[in-house]
Amino acid sequence: MKTLDEVRTLLSDIEPTEATYAALDRDDIPHLVTLLNDQEAWMAARAVHALSRQDDTTAREALVQASRDVRTPVRIAVATAVPLLPTKLGSTLLDHLLDDEDVGVRKFALRSVPVEVASPVRTKIQRISKEDAYPEIRVLAETVHARLP
Repeated sequence: MKTLDEVRTLLSDIEPTEATYAALDRDDIPHLVTLLNDQEAWMAARAVHALSRQDDTTAREALVQASRDVRTPVRIAVATAVPLLPTKLGSTLLDHLLDDEDVGVRKFALRSVPVEVASPVRTKIQRISKEDAYPEIRVLAETVHARLP
């Protein structure tokens, strides 16, 4: 098992790759959860990306918590991680993130919508395509909704 400092060092790569995240495993989840609370939002965001690659209940619960983080970059990281997650969890996260007050979070959430998504999320995307305050988000939501089966 790696130490917290070793995990932090791994995630500190200027441009982490899949190999970076592959070097982390289930034993590192407690450290990754700790790093979600790091004072640096970029480190917490990287912890989100690492957790999204773990098939583990604790990791998934941590992602749900991270989706409610006060820091926008952390919520964006959760949104971009959705395609890596099981459909049910991804839909749960999207259902929340598509209502985010930050336009950037909504944009990344829309960009991350997989083809298989729960019906309530489809309905929400359709609503966003008609009602979002930002025209760019409405257009993006319309495009996403059109490609869903």
